[in-house]
Amino acid sequence: MYRYEMETTGKRVLALLAVGVWLATATGELMAESKRIVYIEASPVNNWKLDGFAARTGIERYRFEVLREYDFDKSKLVDRVLAGGAPWPDAVIVQECSAYFPGDMQAYRRMYRALLTVIATVVPPARSVSWWQDAKDFIKKRLLGRPGRLEQVVAFNEWLRTVGAELKIPVFDLERLLRVSAEDRYMRAEYSQGDGVHLAPVAYQRLDTELLEFLDRLEWRKVSK
Repeated sequence: MYRYEMETTGKRVLALLAVGVWLATATGELMAESKRIVYIEASPVNNWKLDGFAARTGIERYRFEVLREYDFDKSKLVDRVLAGGAPWPDAVIVQECSAYFPGDMQAYRRMYRALLTVIATVVPPARSVSWWQDAKDFIKKRLLGRPGRLEQVVAFNEWLRTVGAELKIPVFDLERLLRVSAEDRYMRAEYSQGDGVHLAPVAYQRLDTELLEFLDRLEWRKVSK
């Protein structure tokens, strides 16, 4: 069993590694055996094919299992991973889709605080190429006073980063990797499949490299049960 130690203000929180990555001490070293990574994906990356990562890269130190849940609430799927018993995954990464936004932000935040998973920020939407989407956003923002999709995605991602820092949970920052810039938070045009939500093949090539570097930066240790 692996564990990741997180400290909140005034108390220490311990959670099973199946819902997080347990970091090693500062002097720890990466364990030699391959790591089992469960990636619970949303539809924007449904062509990433992470379960074929080793075959296309020749890198075998991580074994990816991909689970798909296209509702925002991933808690039942995380519970199912936990209920599987040993051997525990070394990490579980949960990702959401921008299509859930605008939505019930308070409910979304409650779900994430309960999961305590490794955090992946939401893939930002691309600029709209549809007059219909533009019209819906105009009605929501100008007539109903509601935030648009991009505004809520950005706000939710900022909150995820804050929670990650607070609980010392690693954050795989998909938004930062795929957006135009820190000032322009839309998805880069070349990364969009064309519908404003899903990713093009060139984006997956970059994500392969970035996810590998993200996992290699973590330190792992095996602890007794």
